[in-house]
Amino acid sequence: LLYIYFAGSPTRTVGWCDPGYIHTSFLKDLWPNS
Repeated sequence: LLYIYFAGSPTRTVGWCDPGYIHTSFLKDLWPNS
């Protein structure tokens, strides 16, 4: 769901200031080993 969520670029609709930061945060949560 997260992948599709960002793939659709809904961040603009939501109004995120830094989608890159949000995306990285999710990646860390999904793969803390990184």
